[in-house]
Amino acid sequence: MKFPGKETGRSRARSTCPAFARSHRRGRAPKVSKAPLASIPEETIARIRSRAQIADVVGRFVKLKRTGRSYKGLCPFHSERTPSFSVDPEKQLYHCFGCGKGGDVFSFLMEIEGKPFPEVVRDLGRLTGVEVPEPGADDPEARRRQRDREALLRANAEAARIYQSRLADPSLGRPAVEHLRGRGIEGRTARAFGLGYAPLGGAGLLRALQAAGVGAEVAERAGLLGRGERGLYERFRGRLMVPIRRPDGTIVAFGGRRVEGEHPAKYINSPETPLYHKSEVLFGLDRAREGIRRTGRAVIVEGYFDVIALHQAGVTEAVATCGTALTEGHVRLLSRYTRDLYLVFDGDAAGLRAAERSQEVLEGFPAVVARVVVLPEGSDPDTFVRSAGREAFERCLEEARTLTEFLLERALAQVGHAVEEKVRAADQLAPILRRVRDPMRRRLYVQQVAERLGMETAELWRRIGGEGRRSAGHGRATAPAQPRTPAIPASEEALCLLALEHPHVLEEVEAVLESLSHPEVRAALEVLLAAWKDRGAVDVHEAMARISDAETIARWREHLARSAERLESSIEPARAVEYARTYAQKIHLAAIDREEARLRRRLALEGVPAEERARKLQALKERKRQITQARPLGG
Repeated sequence: MKFPGKETGRSRARSTCPAFARSHRRGRAPKVSKAPLASIPEETIARIRSRAQIADVVGRFVKLKRTGRSYKGLCPFHSERTPSFSVDPEKQLYHCFGCGKGGDVFSFLMEIEGKPFPEVVRDLGRLTGVEVPEPGADDPEARRRQRDREALLRANAEAARIYQSRLADPSLGRPAVEHLRGRGIEGRTARAFGLGYAPLGGAGLLRALQAAGVGAEVAERAGLLGRGERGLYERFRGRLMVPIRRPDGTIVAFGGRRVEGEHPAKYINSPETPLYHKSEVLFGLDRAREGIRRTGRAVIVEGYFDVIALHQAGVTEAVATCGTALTEGHVRLLSRYTRDLYLVFDGDAAGLRAAERSQEVLEGFPAVVARVVVLPEGSDPDTFVRSAGREAFERCLEEARTLTEFLLERALAQVGHAVEEKVRAADQLAPILRRVRDPMRRRLYVQQVAERLGMETAELWRRIGGEGRRSAGHGRATAPAQPRTPAIPASEEALCLLALEHPHVLEEVEAVLESLSHPEVRAALEVLLAAWKDRGAVDVHEAMARISDAETIARWREHLARSAERLESSIEPARAVEYARTYAQKIHLAAIDREEARLRRRLALEGVPAEERARKLQALKERKRQITQARPLGG
């Protein structure tokens, strides 16, 4: 039985206007760099953006070649052979015509380095010589927290160096080296992941940390030391040490695998700290980002050594949770890089429960498509890829089924012909179906499951909780839909795009502002007009920040990128003014049409006689005639 999956295809956006008659591909929602106003002033961000040459910044990661007014290169966010990645140095934008990603210099670094916005702003501030106020500069408590985080990061970095030196010691590191050899982990792989060793008798950690300027209190807060009846002790002993990093590579915690001693726990992790929240950290993501971009998918496994073995075998898109089930934080983090997730669970009952928990989390992310990878019974990714090789693991990925489909098939496979078995199966399947939030997918699943069980869909709906329910929870009501911003009329969008490319047409804009129907277009044009009057130049980013719809931003960004690829605009400056007048004319006429419709409704409600109605409407018709005859295109 083929179950319905989430739609993955891309749709096509409409052409914006006659003057720009092209087919625009709708890309993924763009990263729009907006500052948290309370922490970094907007004027600081604008000054950094104006000084940071986007072509130079992108050029550190992408080999760029000049093409017209823009630069082109191979996209760093997806695999391609023909360059489709464009950088516009004039408007300080980048856009990929292949995968649809784009934005400004801030969003580029956030995407490629995995850093949060404030950190990227500070990095670029140092690069451009713009001073960025420290967070909470006037808040002593905020300054204390920042100093504490920096101290913990330094403690972790020093501890990693110490553990690595113990692993490299021929005498101290022998048990860990033998364990690595037994797992088939090569020296280059161990070095790449920064593996280390905490000897059973202790690594002399506190003494070495103190020599490096890290005090006992900081080491304890970092989770490197514990406190018992006899005072401080090293938390990790007799363990192969695995640094856990943020996407930018900074170490926030450690995992330790027992290789010596009789401690009952095979694995222990650092406790949660101000740096480390296991529900928001994925092991290996710092090394997997490039693999995820190249393959367009992320493979999620359960153990550190699963990740290490897969990377060594060439499956470099693998990451792991840190001893916890998949959380919303994990999915949110991964969705910055891909929407295709491949979950590898153990085939036992615990693995099945983990899959069910993951379904509940993943249904909250409708753009994410999750699939379950089934390995042969008794295998985990580590042992399987070592014994069968990368190609065999890749075949398992190709055979992966969507998560809900996997759960339904697992439950249905146990059903025989007996009536009682089918009734029990319906009760077991109900929670899986209930968690499906998309109404159409759930309806199709219910129809197909009912057919397999030989029962009426109405009965299955009754067990689920009713067809009309839209919530994935048990009896929770769906929140009311938020009002959507209306679509931007074509003539208003065309005028705004024309002003972005040819700012001199803004002289034609002021008279039309009151006739604009879309509040965001009005706000964008007001920003452009004010900047043009004040400085004789416009800020594309400032104007586009007024637009909330991601698809509109992507469409505008793509139009500007295509325009920049030409040595000259397709519209001469004088012709651009004529187009602006034509769009203004259409906007004025549309405003009168709206006014006429409102007037007709009001007159009808008030019961105004037909003659008086005609007289009042005639005035509007006369205004339309005057506008139509005033400035035709080319006049």
